[in-house]
Amino acid sequence: MSEIFLSVVIPCYNCSQTIRACVESVIAECELNKIVYEILLIDDGSRDNTLSLCNGLKNKNPNIRVFTQKNSGPSVARNRGIKESRGEFVAFNDSDDLWLAGKLSVQLDFFTKNEDVALVCSCYGIQSHNRNSFEITMQKELFHNYYSPQTSIVRRKSVAGIFFPENQKYSEDMRFFLEILSNNKCVYIPILVAKNFYDKEIFGDSGLSSRLWEMEKGELQNLAFIYSIKKVSFLIFCLAYAWSFIKFLRRVFISELRKIRTWRR
Repeated sequence: MSEIFLSVVIPCYNCSQTIRACVESVIAECELNKIVYEILLIDDGSRDNTLSLCNGLKNKNPNIRVFTQKNSGPSVARNRGIKESRGEFVAFNDSDDLWLAGKLSVQLDFFTKNEDVALVCSCYGIQSHNRNSFEITMQKELFHNYYSPQTSIVRRKSVAGIFFPENQKYSEDMRFFLEILSNNKCVYIPILVAKNFYDKEIFGDSGLSSRLWEMEKGELQNLAFIYSIKKVSFLIFCLAYAWSFIKFLRRVFISELRKIRTWRR
């Protein structure tokens, strides 16, 4: 895969405990597959020593580039990385997530064999029960979220001009993917390729994911956007809207049950 040039965008905010392991997991995958790569670390106004650590990593590896900005959120940081990147393909990771062995060999090999594919994503945190790769249609995505930035690689030329919405704080990554999906072919490869450094729950544990109602409002906003650009029928929009609420209630129930179990311990 030596002819492939991959840019990896990592937003960084107060991540001094995890950024080194995060970057090392990315480097290990890139060098194992012998590809040309760059890692773009976007410091989002960190208040700890994250920026210093990023610069230290850059000094040890010429493939690492560091940028800093005032605190503006992950969407602005990811967009800065996309604009500064130079690779044929762009991948993402979060500063507290680790890439797992096999991610790039499978995903990049799929890209080289399928030039019509704009984005490839895989499993995050939990292995899928699916056995075979499949194309993600808009209808499939609205009823089951297959996408996560940490598992995804995009082909630059296919997604030119598409960015993360900077005025949306929750479920903004889903909006980014839906915009790509609306006019491009996207494929899901059911292998586990990334996990959280702390092995925290996918939702309801900490950070933004703990604000379940705000996440739900972001998801409903995404559904309204897809309907507004006429990518789904009114019937599918209504069904997806209702299904989103059902998923929200399930998340609340699981989150509260987890709290009760923790309290009892």
